Amino acid sequence: MIHFASLKQIGEFRTSIDGEWSPMRADGHFLATKPGFIWKSRFGSGFIPTKTAWLELLDGKGFGEVKFLGLFTLLNPSGYEADISLLSRYLMESIWFPTALLPSNYISWKEIDDLNAIATLSYGTQHVSAQFTFNEHGDIAYITSHDKYRDFKGSFEKEQFTLHCKNYQIFQHIRIPSEVEFIWNLEGKDFCYGKFKITSITYEF
Repeated sequence: MIHFASLKQIGEFRTSIDGEWSPMRADGHFLATKPGFIWKSRFGSGFIPTKTAWLELLDGKGFGEVKFLGLFTLLNPSGYEADISLLSRYLMESIWFPTALLPSNYISWKEIDDLNAIATLSYGTQHVSAQFTFNEHGDIAYITSHDKYRDFKGSFEKEQFTLHCKNYQIFQHIRIPSEVEFIWNLEGKDFCYGKFKITSITYEF
């Protein structure tokens, strides 16, 4: 059983459908025995990042901060929407430390058919679910959730979200998708806003 996972990522990020992609680097630290993580990222290709982001989920509470040039706060999510969104993110990103997805006091599964199942993560009074879709080889192809909020014009809106998984690789004998795409399934058009690749991951068992 994995107890803890630390990973490094590179990727691209954008804030609008027609916006330019910005390179980014990130470090994530995840508990694998109960929901909890800290994720920090730097955006831009220069020595000084154009933006920095920090997200954390601790004891069921979600917090975050996005800053411009490390000085000016652009976004500071907290409260119910942040709690649910980051708990949902933890559920989907458990693909990187997959023993966390085994049935437990926190995780339950409901079969839909041979290639689809719904996972529900419960923590205290909070509950989030996501549909996992597998390919014919048994790998997770993508995950869809309706429990994630999108920041839109200064407020939060719940939208369908899909995490696409690809390029499975083995890290410390654990086979995981090394690349993912973050996609909002908006009405009439999908909005891919993040592409991430794991460059290294370390497990504590």
